Amino acid sequence: KIKKQKMENITMCHQIIRISEDLSQSTKDKLALIYITFGVFGILVNLLLAALIKVTKRFRKNQSMRLIMFLSIIDFQCCLFLNACYILYIWYIKYLHCSCIIVLYGISRFAMYSASYIALLMGLDRFLHIKYLNEYSSVYTKFRFRLSLLLYFILVLILTLVTAILNTKNGLGYAGRYTAPINVCLIVFIVALYVISIFIMRRHKKANIKYSKRTRRVIRVASAYLILFIALQGFLGCYQVMSIIQRKRKQKSESVLWFIVYLLPSLSGILNAVFFAVINKVFVKKTSNKVRDRVVLGGKKIECIKLKDINKINN
Repeated sequence: KIKKQKMENITMCHQIIRISEDLSQSTKDKLALIYITFGVFGILVNLLLAALIKVTKRFRKNQSMRLIMFLSIIDFQCCLFLNACYILYIWYIKYLHCSCIIVLYGISRFAMYSASYIALLMGLDRFLHIKYLNEYSSVYTKFRFRLSLLLYFILVLILTLVTAILNTKNGLGYAGRYTAPINVCLIVFIVALYVISIFIMRRHKKANIKYSKRTRRVIRVASAYLILFIALQGFLGCYQVMSIIQRKRKQKSESVLWFIVYLLPSLSGILNAVFFAVINKVFVKKTSNKVRDRVVLGGKKIECIKLKDINKINN
């Protein structure tokens, strides 16, 4: 049994090693450079977005904005860990032990799933904003908000474990036959919420019910995130189906495509922050100016203190 388990573990390791070794050195360098660029840019924009929301009191108290800040933190860790794992696969695969490859694979799956399925909470938050309007806070209470976060983490953890364990035992692409139906159900759920929200908005328009500026911004940001999520899952779903077909036909998978596909979560994380900045450009500009003014004023105060100390010494 132990020998059999070891052989099963080597299956996925050998596949990842083969995929990496099939690449030429110039292709490896180009892919690594793209991963580094996406990673650094994604880390910076999401860190800045989280910081901007954190320093703004009225946004910090807003539950929807806290959710967006949480999304930016999730995208930050995705750009950091997912890209780091794949850079190691590209450049240092020869020096990695099999167990290390499996651990990196698990970390990369967790980073990817956590960045993708935060869209569930965004979709739910958007739907509740539209349906309940002023009663939103009483319906989506702090307890329910925290409960939804807990359920989200449980879902991400289950998907990560299922993918990592099944692929480790049976080879890359095997877990797709189990995770693909879950992904489809979640996408259908999100699309259903989105469509129902559109009908409710039309009903409100006929009744001349107007939304506040803050609610309109939240709806627009959530809509952009959801469309991006559906596009991302569409690409990943097509790749999973292709992997299952290749596995059944015992065909060789395309190495470059395998690495390019897993750049998409980082691209999604960057676009999320860009969408927020574009939709809330007035807020971003005002907050940036306030932060800059605080830094400048802080510098002036320090200079004044230093001058006072110098005068005391001279006296």
